[in-house]
Amino acid sequence: MMDFEFLINKVKEKKLISLTGKAYPYLKALKTIRNKVHLHIIRFANDTDYVSINEYDYLMARYMLYTILRDDVFKPNDETVLNFIKLSSEEHTKLKEEIERRKS
Repeated sequence: MMDFEFLINKVKEKKLISLTGKAYPYLKALKTIRNKVHLHIIRFANDTDYVSINEYDYLMARYMLYTILRDDVFKPNDETVLNFIKLSSEEHTKLKEEIERRKS
């Protein structure tokens, strides 16, 4: 069975989308975020990692999804279709600052 990690490695290995090498670690971050919201049956209101999602997770997920879906391999023909996930310049700045903060 293919898992998300396997798919990330195949995309990187075969260069299936035109992300720079620096972007691949963010795909792994997207995997972590995806795992937080992965749908499953819950027994209690807080029986999910969803409650642990913060602004960084939200912005990173939107940024990576927008970047991936705008790749030529998907042949996007109308940018406005994806504008709902595109970060504003303020959000993009926040994300960059948080990425730098986490590196140090």
